[in-house]
Amino acid sequence: MEIIEYNEEEETLSIRYNTKLIWRYSNINKETYDRVLFFNGDSDKIVKKVLRKKLTVGTNKEVKS
Repeated sequence: MEIIEYNEEEETLSIRYNTKLIWRYSNINKETYDRVLFFNGDSDKIVKKVLRKKLTVGTNKEVKS
């Protein structure tokens, strides 16, 4: 997992998982972002669980080659 970008003003977070897809999550406040950073070294499942607890929606932003 790689954190691509966090925009505190817009409360958006972009993450690339094991695939080449980048997912953009909305409604990510600073507290949630800090939790994602804390679990960043752990499995993707833990990070996804943190994001789902906030009822965020992930969308495919783009495909990188």
